[in-house]
Amino acid sequence: MNIIPLRLEQEESEIDHLEQKLEKIIKMCSLAVDSGKEYIRNQSAFATSLWDLQKHFQDDKSSTNALAKLIHCLQEMNKFHTTLLDQANRTVLKNLTSFLKKDVKEVKDYKQIFTKVSENMDVAVYKNSQVNKNRPVDIVEAENLLSATKSCFNHAALDYVNYITMLQNRKRHEILSTLLSYIQACSTYFHQGSDLCEDFGEFFKTLDVEIGNMRGEYNLLDKQMQNRHTCVNELADNGEKSLASLSSGEERPAVHESTAELHGGVSVQANVERVQNVESALVLHAG
Repeated sequence: MNIIPLRLEQEESEIDHLEQKLEKIIKMCSLAVDSGKEYIRNQSAFATSLWDLQKHFQDDKSSTNALAKLIHCLQEMNKFHTTLLDQANRTVLKNLTSFLKKDVKEVKDYKQIFTKVSENMDVAVYKNSQVNKNRPVDIVEAENLLSATKSCFNHAALDYVNYITMLQNRKRHEILSTLLSYIQACSTYFHQGSDLCEDFGEFFKTLDVEIGNMRGEYNLLDKQMQNRHTCVNELADNGEKSLASLSSGEERPAVHESTAELHGGVSVQANVERVQNVESALVLHAG
């Protein structure tokens, strides 16, 4: 039994399988790159919207500066991600597509040549077997054709086996080196992100403390504002006293201590003045 045709069939089947898998990998990688580009576009739009939000805090310098730094950090991350996608495009997509269209296609194309030469070989063998033994000229012609065709077939077979052998050996380092390059690009991407976060580390800690203070001030104000309705009676009492003082020419009474502490925290004096303004409005309204 001649095992050469069976061996060739097995090799050709493996190459077909390799081609299918590479095509799927290229397709999936292309989808991943396109999705990544869409993600970056959305992230850029998100950063732009944050710049617009910054205008809302234009009178709050600390919040404006914090937003600016956070946006800058986000934009730097987008740059790193863009570089990673470019690496995926230049390694996985470019290299594997080239390998598929050049090396694999080369074997596929030469298979057609080998198939044609094999058919010619079969024809030459058949003609040689059917030649009229009584006609020496036909015998010589058939033998010459068979010899030439056989020589051509042998060379074509050697070339075809060479293409298959080189492809089967090259696929390993070609695919592995491509994937290694991409993983190294991923490693660089994560290192860049880590370095960026390390550079912003002190800012993150400071901002976290400031946010904690803001939250504490809010909770204190919320707790104090729970007594807001009790201030209505105090304001009414103070309003009556203010009316009496105004009519007698006496000095305007001070705001009750509990009222002055209503807004508490850092801006007590400002809140006291705010309450006094409310009192004045109530007094005038009552008058």
